[in-house]
Amino acid sequence: MVAFLSNRIANKLSIVVEIGLVEDMKKLSTKISNVIINYSILLISLATGIMVHNLINTLIGLIVFGLLRTLNGGFHLRKAEHCIFITSSLLVILPLAAPFIENHRYIFLSLAAIFILLFAPTKRSHRTNVRKRKFLSIAICLVVIILNNQVIDAALFVSSMTLIPIRKKR
Repeated sequence: MVAFLSNRIANKLSIVVEIGLVEDMKKLSTKISNVIINYSILLISLATGIMVHNLINTLIGLIVFGLLRTLNGGFHLRKAEHCIFITSSLLVILPLAAPFIENHRYIFLSLAAIFILLFAPTKRSHRTNVRKRKFLSIAICLVVIILNNQVIDAALFVSSMTLIPIRKKR
């Protein structure tokens, strides 16, 4: 997703460059675009966390969600702009919505563990070390139970929901 958008931006930027420099410029533009897109989620989430006076919980949500997405993969939207908007929104809403799951904590954590056992890691991501990644994800679930933090619980649940395969319309 990010690579597609980066290539698209790089193609447009490389048109203005002389033919001999096109490939180097395209690679550089792709890397720059990747950095911009990836860090935009972080910056939008942190800025909103500061505005709603919930920076620490936003940071906790970012770290847990990012760690689990790195280990497990998950669903990707077709356009990077949509990914940025949805992910940033989720990361801002997580700390605000976390207190509402307190009474049903073990239900959410059980569902997250089931989703991880069934669907992690996704087919697209991490084709090697599947057992190791699944073991680490389950270990994180167990640590989350011990930590007893509502934001971490919510981040784990939301991250595990992105593992559920969604069938595309034909």
